[in-house]
Amino acid sequence: MTSLRNVPVDVASTRILNYLRTHNYDDCALYMNRLNPTTFRKILITDLSVDALLTQLPFSIEIIEVIYSKLFITDPDTFPFQILKPERFISKMISIYASLSLSIHDSAASLKSREQIIDDEHILSNFASILRIISYIQPILFKRLLRQKETIDECVLHFEQHHSTITNISTLTRSTSLTHINLKETLCEELESTIAGCQQALHKLVTKTIIIPEAPSSTHSTPALRKKNNTMHPSTSAVSSITMAAITSNSLYDIQNRLYQHKAILNLIEPYLARSKLFTIMNNLTSKVSIDKKFLLAYSHIKTHERQMPLSEPLLPLFKRFAFAYERIIQLWRHVTDSTLIDECADDMVIDDTTVHGGVSSLGGICFERTLSRK
Repeated sequence: MTSLRNVPVDVASTRILNYLRTHNYDDCALYMNRLNPTTFRKILITDLSVDALLTQLPFSIEIIEVIYSKLFITDPDTFPFQILKPERFISKMISIYASLSLSIHDSAASLKSREQIIDDEHILSNFASILRIISYIQPILFKRLLRQKETIDECVLHFEQHHSTITNISTLTRSTSLTHINLKETLCEELESTIAGCQQALHKLVTKTIIIPEAPSSTHSTPALRKKNNTMHPSTSAVSSITMAAITSNSLYDIQNRLYQHKAILNLIEPYLARSKLFTIMNNLTSKVSIDKKFLLAYSHIKTHERQMPLSEPLLPLFKRFAFAYERIIQLWRHVTDSTLIDECADDMVIDDTTVHGGVSSLGGICFERTLSRK
């Protein structure tokens, strides 16, 4: 097939735009593939709308594959990330795969038709070629995909194991842990009880006397305790001196004496401070906060792929749909790419999923603290 090396840029651009207006994607891809690389790059920069091509996926995938292949073969070092937006392409494909599961109100025939479109061998071949190129130019996108998939899987697993009452994102934003009356009352009771116990322990520690055995006057194979003993009040300075003695003293008698003193102090305060129920409540609250953060993080990942989502949509089916989409793309990506390219690349972004600022915003988005660490 001869290359159109001498065709003017404006003529080629007009013909390409005409193909796109009439949705003649096959002929458009063939024509673009025959263009001079310099002419092609000029048209891409000045006249072509990549966003419009992404909107037309999966029907425009052959054109996108031609664009990626032609630019990568010509000069991979100057591949225009900002223009082609590989992350947006993958996001769009995730949304397309996820939409296959939205068949509650669709007929079986319609669903089958959509599956045939996305699973068409030709389209899968184009998709695989693009993923292979992205593995060379921006392999970190695969790592991000894996990280997001793990978060969504954890949320699905939690829903299924705990039969959570959180049905949608609106319920989640209203159901903060401490608003549960019984949990709040229990926590207040335990805190009051713990404060009273601490006061009693402090009183015992200040008023009780600890008897400290004297050191033996002669050396024995086994230390012998004298009947005559010293006494001391376990004040702060006394406890500090015991600690210093523990550091500087290493003889067998010193160890025995130190054990006696520490155990005496422990016996004074332990009955008042051993309140395991408070720690159980705190661990429970920490767990609730952690899983709610994961829910919001998973929802924010999905929100980047599908912006028009009602807040009332049930979370479990939503998470399952996108877990399915992620899985299909990850499997295809692994199938067509050398694993060393995508598994051993340096991570260029660390996302702090423990800090959520503002929860769900008024615009329906979720704000997270993101930390860039470029190598």
